Amino acid sequence: MFCLAHINPFHPHIEWEQQLFACGLGLYYSEVRCRTGSLFNPILAHNFNDGLIVTAQYFVSLHVR
Repeated sequence: MFCLAHINPFHPHIEWEQQLFACGLGLYYSEVRCRTGSLFNPILAHNFNDGLIVTAQYFVSLHVR
């Protein structure tokens, strides 16, 4: 389900690298949910991961210019 939620409907094709990454993270988040019994921890992990990705994209864009 996590992979399906991360398909971009505006792209003409599926980005398989992103889907594999989303699948791995979805498995990790579901394991965290099962171990802790709380949805709060996977939400925090997802936000942390998104923050890392945005930060990396920012620094990459600085070097591209």
